[in-house]
Amino acid sequence: MTKKFIKYYLLAAVFLASIVALTFYFKSSLEEKILTTIEKDLQKTLKVNAEAVIQWLNDQENSARLIASRPELKAIVKQIDQETASTVKSLDDYMQGVLQDEYSSFNEYFILKSHSDHYEINLGSSVVLTESIRNNLKQLEKGKTFIQLPFIHKEEEHRKVEMFIATPVLNTSGQKIAVLGLLLDPKLSFSRIMTASRFGTSAETFAINTKQQMISESRFLDTLTAEGKLGAEESNILNININLPFRKSIIPYPSSQVSNKPYISYTGSSVIGASTFVPKYDFAIISEISEEEAYEPLQFFRKVYLIILIIILTLSLSLLLLVLFSLSLRKKALQKLKKIGNYQIFQKIGEGALGVVYEGKHQHLQRKTALKVLKPEVCTEESIKSFKNEVQLSSRLNHPNTISIYDYGRTDNNLFYYAMEFVNGMDLSAFQKITGPIHFERCIYLLKQVCSSLKEAHEMGLVHRDIKPHNIMICNQGGISDFIKVLDFGLVMDFHKQNNNDTLSGTPLYMAPETVLNSGQVDSRADIYSFGVMAFYMLTGKYPIGDKSFTPVEILKKQINDKPHNLSELMSGQLIPIELYNLINQCLEKDPDLRPQSVNEISKRLTDSQRVPWTEELATFWWRNNPYMLTQELKHRTTDSPTLTNQINSTQLSLTI
Repeated sequence: MTKKFIKYYLLAAVFLASIVALTFYFKSSLEEKILTTIEKDLQKTLKVNAEAVIQWLNDQENSARLIASRPELKAIVKQIDQETASTVKSLDDYMQGVLQDEYSSFNEYFILKSHSDHYEINLGSSVVLTESIRNNLKQLEKGKTFIQLPFIHKEEEHRKVEMFIATPVLNTSGQKIAVLGLLLDPKLSFSRIMTASRFGTSAETFAINTKQQMISESRFLDTLTAEGKLGAEESNILNININLPFRKSIIPYPSSQVSNKPYISYTGSSVIGASTFVPKYDFAIISEISEEEAYEPLQFFRKVYLIILIIILTLSLSLLLLVLFSLSLRKKALQKLKKIGNYQIFQKIGEGALGVVYEGKHQHLQRKTALKVLKPEVCTEESIKSFKNEVQLSSRLNHPNTISIYDYGRTDNNLFYYAMEFVNGMDLSAFQKITGPIHFERCIYLLKQVCSSLKEAHEMGLVHRDIKPHNIMICNQGGISDFIKVLDFGLVMDFHKQNNNDTLSGTPLYMAPETVLNSGQVDSRADIYSFGVMAFYMLTGKYPIGDKSFTPVEILKKQINDKPHNLSELMSGQLIPIELYNLINQCLEKDPDLRPQSVNEISKRLTDSQRVPWTEELATFWWRNNPYMLTQELKHRTTDSPTLTNQINSTQLSLTI
């Protein structure tokens, strides 16, 4: 025993000494690589935002030209030399119909009609144009458009920020007879594009004009107001000046540059930034992140290195003894279960009411595997039948977003088990406890993967019956970030084989009303209801009906009788597309016939809800800039959620439901 201890100690001493030498040698080069990665990621974020903004502006220009080319509009414009009440009403009725029904991004319009040698606003919005803007409009030629970046329009005693796109209205001979202006709200449409890629607590992208004034909505509007830099209800647009140290050297898009040194931002914090100038529209786009958050991986690396060095130099002996003691305890804990079939057991990673999940490896294939073992104390004829049913039905599924089943068997000492794919990630519930509510674009990205998994199951006639964040794993698999795995088909049911069993199974907060009223007669639309609850929770961090303070029976009654909470009221200021809002509400309908009838339909509607889609590139960037999340993965693999299985019989709910 003593010789082994000395041997282990000497080996550990050599290993630790090697670590000290290697870490010291590579410290500088690693720091340089981390800095380079941070700069590249910041430039990627800037590029994604710049492309999205430029594309959006191009789309608005095309829309303006299409409206101005309509014969109906040209006919009305010809009649507005004299502003008669009928002409005014005809134009207003026509334009309001066009804007409301076809081009909702524009909120108002105006017509600038030529009178001798000058222009004036005849009809539409009462926006007051400066002389320089009027001169720009006066020079508009055939096929051209003019985009007016945000400017201040004084409306009586109020200062209003406006932005518009203008294009000439031509007669049949191709001569300009007027200018059509279409107004946009820069706080909504223009600014919203640059909010999708915000991550962490400080990263933001914004636009500035040639006067160094912000022309898009700030992420830190509340902070600016609280510090007195803005008045109550006052927008930061055109009210905050940006003093960039590199403003004289901003290079044109598609190139970009990153500041060599941190600088003080308009909020007063030290940041690093990337910038590019868009010559076509005469404004710059800036992406910034606080120095502290940007260099967090570097600081983390330095702290870890320092701690390891101190431990190695001063506490090596104590550390070795602690490791040996820990290994001894682990060895004793695993003595009762070292091997299951052809699988070597490493550690327990989860436990539920019926089974225990272990991390293991196939002895011959050397493939890491998760093994679910039925607890001996619950081995009844019914539980074994349910266990086999779970394996047999789940093994029919082979979609990449569904957990894969490898093997099933029984050991010599009558332990029933099955082997499945090992996923190194965390469930959505644990993920959301750390990050808070998830941005709608990222939600759509994740939910579409859940739809892909459920689509295969539903087409085979299988209902999951327990869709919830605890059964959805988010991981980095095969180099793909934000990859989804749907787990735990333990309650799966073949709805082609209906039965009259009145035993309730599932998680009450996610159970569809028809599951409570007639648990034996459900179909895939029950999963769609649970999907809606999960989507609601991902966006808000709250449940649409009930919460964990209620008993299971109380929650089930509420699922039948209560209306869901208003999604928009729980969004904490985050705006979501109306398509997504309507989709989630429809998924939560009490009547299955009023819900979307398939996850394929849901997936298509999720795609239609996208504005600036979340991408794999953004996901990879997010994980790189949140390294502490990687250390949380295994810690949160054992997150448990109470599932109602053979606990409440539907007759217990009584007629008070």
